[in-house]
Amino acid sequence: SASSSFSQPPEKRGKLFGRWQRLVTFPAGFLFDCLGKPAEEIYFFIQGRQNQYRDFYKTFDFAKDFEDKKKAGVFHSVKP
Repeated sequence: SASSSFSQPPEKRGKLFGRWQRLVTFPAGFLFDCLGKPAEEIYFFIQGRQNQYRDFYKTFDFAKDFEDKKKAGVFHSVKP
C-alpha cells in the first residue's frame, strides 16, 4: 500500500552514462562553436569578398578612373 511505494529503490539506470555523456558532449559542442563558426565565416564570407575584389580589379582601369575624377574636379583643390 502506501509504505510499499516508499520501499522501492530509485531508478539508477543510465544516470552514470548520462553524466558522462554531458561531460563529453558539452565541451565538444563548445569547441565546435568556437572553432567551427570562425572557420565557416572565413570560408563563406571572407573568401567570397576576396573573390569579388579580385574579379573587380581584374577589369578595373585605373587611368580611366583617374581621368574621370580629374574631369569631375575631385583633384581641383590639391596642389600638384
